[in-house]
Formats: sequence, structure tokens, C-alpha cells
Amino acid sequence: MNSIRNTRAGFLVLAATQMSAAFASDYLLDDQHTSIVFATNHFGLSNTYGMFGKYAGKYAGKFTVDMNDPESASFQVVIDPASLDFGVFPRELFEVTYAAPGSQKMAQSVSESVTDIPIGLDQKWGLDHGAWSVLMPVFPDANIPVMELSIDFSKPASWPYDLGRILVGLRRRGVLIIGSGNIVHNLGMLNPRMPDSGFDWADALSEKLTTLILKHDHRPIIDYTKLGREAMLAVPTPDHYYPLLYTLGL
Repeated sequence: MNSIRNTRAGFLVLAATQMSAAFASDYLLDDQHTSIVFATNHFGLSNTYGMFGKYAGKYAGKFTVDMNDPESASFQVVIDPASLDFGVFPRELFEVTYAAPGSQKMAQSVSESVTDIPIGLDQKWGLDHGAWSVLMPVFPDANIPVMELSIDFSKPASWPYDLGRILVGLRRRGVLIIGSGNIVHNLGMLNPRMPDSGFDWADALSEKLTTLILKHDHRPIIDYTKLGREAMLAVPTPDHYYPLLYTLGL
């Protein structure tokens, strides 16, 4: 948050002084002409830059400044987490709303049932596009209580599998559990000239994992980094692969 404040403060001071010479004033953030940007290190491999609020109405904020005491200036902004710009996709995707109700009772039950791992509850973070993109065709009325389990990239592949085994009791209680992701997910090698076919390594890994799943042979799937070149190409980062391990544990 500090980087956002420092990055935008200079721009906002300039905008404020151009708008008015008044002292000790609040200036509202114009979401039509500003962007909230951030940077994160992606698994130590590279810095990834992103943006919130690609379209208007996704955040609100104000800049408070006293020209007699400029060092006391402050910047506050409230961001809708669902406004994360997740790439060069059509505007319609950013305008999707899927207001499924949550279930505090169920979330609390899950948190209490897992004793060896601290489970944090969040009431503000909305559903990720990986969740609503799957749920909308199945439950278009958004009348089914939904809660989303986050992915911990810092843990080894055995961790989500073991957590899935702990949560197996949810199935006996009639809870539908969906693993949303992709076994093959390497956008860096996406080839638009191959709309109807895939790379040989992608097909090879998909077939190999399908066979292992049908045989209930989970250990090689957990140790996917040992499956050779095709696994390294298909799963450069684990964020889309780990949901598979949660569901296998269940």
C-alpha cells in the first residue's frame, strides 16, 4: 500500500494544485483518469505489474493536503478486490457480477475442523474469476452459498493434497467441492495460430495425469516435478495446478 501511496502522491498533488489554490482541502480521486497499480514478485522469477479498477466505479479515494503543512498530506483509497485487471480480456468480463451468498456458519465449521493448520476467515474478498466463471453456467441464479479456499504458493504440493484429506468430511455433509484450474497452464507459450490443437508436451502430460487419476495413483501427481519435461512446461507455476491436488485428497 505504501508503494501505491508514494507512486500516486506526486500526481495527485499536481492535480490538486491545478484544480484549486485552497488550503487544507480534500480532493476526491477521479477514477476516470487515474489507475491503482501494484507490483509483486512472481515466485522469485520476475516482477509482475498489475492494476485495479480498469473500468470506472471500481474504487474510491481522497487526497487530503494542507498547503501550509504539505508533509502531513495523506491519501486514502478503498479498492474492490474483484476489480483486479487480470489481462487483456473483453470489458464484459470485468463487468460480471456473481453475488452468491456466503455461509459464515460453514466457513467457521471448516476453520474449526482443521486443527493442525491455521485457517483465516475473510468476509470482504470477493469470488475470484476462477470461481464465478465455473459457477455461473451451473448455478446462474447465484442462490447457492459459496466460499472460496485460497491457494498457498509457499507450500509444497503435498500440502494441498493433505488438506483436502482433512476436509473430506465436507463431502459427507453434502457440500459440493469444485477444483477450478488447469492441468496445463502456460500462457507464455500460448500460440494463437493453434486454436484447435495443443503442443505435444501438453497432450502428453494431460494423458499421463488422466491415466494416473483413473488408477487412483496419486503420488506421481503430487510429485509432478518428477514427471519430466512436459510437466515443467505445462506447470511453470503451481497456482492453477494445486486445485487438482485439493480435489484428489478429497
